[in-house]
Amino acid sequence: MKSPTNEIQGDPFPDNLNSDEIDLLDFSHILKKQKYIMLIFMMIGLILGVALALSLPRYYEVSMTVVPNEQQTSNKGQLGGIAALAGIGGTAGQIDEKEIGLLILQSRKFILNFIDAHNIKNYLFPTDTSSDVEEVLLPANIYESFSELLVVTQEVTSNDLTVSLMWKDAELAKDWLTYLMADLNELMRERAKIKGEKSLAYLTNQLSQTRDADVRQSFIAMIKDETQKMMLVDIRDEYLFETIDNPIIPAYPSKPNRKLIVILSVFGGFIIGIFVALFREARKRTNRASE
Repeated sequence: MKSPTNEIQGDPFPDNLNSDEIDLLDFSHILKKQKYIMLIFMMIGLILGVALALSLPRYYEVSMTVVPNEQQTSNKGQLGGIAALAGIGGTAGQIDEKEIGLLILQSRKFILNFIDAHNIKNYLFPTDTSSDVEEVLLPANIYESFSELLVVTQEVTSNDLTVSLMWKDAELAKDWLTYLMADLNELMRERAKIKGEKSLAYLTNQLSQTRDADVRQSFIAMIKDETQKMMLVDIRDEYLFETIDNPIIPAYPSKPNRKLIVILSVFGGFIIGIFVALFREARKRTNRASE
């Protein structure tokens, strides 16, 4: 009786199994052999990269740092007192003036009004005679085009805000950013005046109708606080956001990164050159094998 055997009959790994594959040494040999092909593609990548980098418009980023002005009297506290006296509840869910200002700064209405007031649309969309110019100049497209240039960043550990604006003309970007914050402060000043006048009118009317001495003292205190607030509205040149660091014209453009574009183009040419070299070598081997 023959004992069972686990031997595998024949050669499990024939010599010609990997004959068409390229090992690392062979790969290095091919690169040396086809180095001129790779150099040609690297030069093409260099030329295309330089042409692309020079053709792209340069954008300059200007920025300014602002901080919200501290109000002597909290709006939340004043409104809370008025609401309590009027019997309409507390002040849950209210936000402060700084948050309102930030929301307005990035709102469609404010941005579009700012663009119209300073004739910025002509810079964003130069005169065009194409048939679809009316579709391009829709308010939504104008807003999106300008919003992409504007960035507002708030520091996590403080109330500092950095407002940045990017444009092809550094001097123009600096002026736009200055006007933008000035217009926002003026808008918030007008809103504060209207709210203050309404509050004073309401408090004065309630005071004239109240006979309770304690309630009258509360109204008188709130009228005094509201009057002080109205004085600050008129005195402050920068009502809501005070400038800490004025915008300056940058020395170098923020984008495009021309060096990076050229480097990536040369690297791309190098990669393409490797594939072309391998393809040429594989084709030669196939032709030799067919012969």
